[in-house]
Amino acid sequence: MHIKSILIASFLLLLIFTFGAFLYQKNNTESNTTINPSSQIRPSNQRTNKPILKKSKHTDSKDSDDFYQPIIDNNIFRRLGWKPPKKPVEFVLYGTASTEDENNSKAYIYETQSKRLHTVKVGDTIGKAKITEIREKQVKMDKDGKEIKLQGGKMRFLR
Repeated sequence: MHIKSILIASFLLLLIFTFGAFLYQKNNTESNTTINPSSQIRPSNQRTNKPILKKSKHTDSKDSDDFYQPIIDNNIFRRLGWKPPKKPVEFVLYGTASTEDENNSKAYIYETQSKRLHTVKVGDTIGKAKITEIREKQVKMDKDGKEIKLQGGKMRFLR
């Protein structure tokens, strides 16, 4: 019987504290929302001290990689003065459109450094490489005196 009365008393105290907290919170929010007419009237030439925040374009982006790219690029755990290693220029032959007249043949070459697809013909240059010959599924290029031979194989962009 004694335990029962202790449980009832503790339940009532909990109920009173909960109700009191609710009233206290309600009273604080009402006091913050009361309007003081003298503080709301300002001359038109007087500025407020509140900064105007602009909505960031990055928060609307569905692609979160764009939002986090500066953090990835400027990793704070790298040593000072660190620069990413330069990737060598690589070429990938996507396809050729060869004709009997070699001057009208075209090749579609993807450059990995600039991430661009180039449509070239004999005599054109991509960076420092000059196209010397275009055959079916094969392109020969001359870069700094070295001959680069590109072979067309599987269509990589359809993976």
